[in-house]
Amino acid sequence: SGSGSQQPQVEINNVRAIPTGTMSRKLGLTPVKSGKISIYVKEAGADSDYEVNITKTNKGTIEAGGVVIDAVAGVRLTLDIELNDNFAGALKVVAHEI
Repeated sequence: SGSGSQQPQVEINNVRAIPTGTMSRKLGLTPVKSGKISIYVKEAGADSDYEVNITKTNKGTIEAGGVVIDAVAGVRLTLDIELNDNFAGALKVVAHEI
């Protein structure tokens, strides 16, 4: 699909995306490996997952619609993010190595 980030996906555990507003979520996840990762959010659709751009974060930096952050294996990350649109449905959180 059209995004340039074809880096390997990284395993993350205990993922939570709690709505804190129509366009904001509190994300929680526990990385399995240490290193720089990019976190992306997708809207879980019936046929396919649609990428949702993250426009603001309280930790890390925004890059290509995702959050780039340093992960430490087993250390829980929590971040407050804002999205580029209203999403009422289920969101999927994915992470990629950088």
